[in-house]
Amino acid sequence: MADRIVQRYRALVSAGELAPDAAQARAVEWLQALEVDLRAYRPGRGVFLRGKGAPKGIYLWGDVGRGKSMLVDLFFERVPLRAKRRVSTSMPSW
Repeated sequence: MADRIVQRYRALVSAGELAPDAAQARAVEWLQALEVDLRAYRPGRGVFLRGKGAPKGIYLWGDVGRGKSMLVDLFFERVPLRAKRRVSTSMPSW
């Protein structure tokens, strides 16, 4: 099994590859919770069988250079799902 997202993030901080950042650490915790929900999700079983629908996503926002894309890349790399796709969106520059 791939390393958990939180473990990998903490290892990068411990190794000095990332500077400690409280906002990033909170976002990593949220991404870890999403990963757990995705593992448990079984499409097609419906709300009545499991008591809840599809996992809710996470919206990350912040200033340029805060590490949002890096965290999403870390999440994508570590989530052990076969069917996955990394999609990036950005605001148009006028």
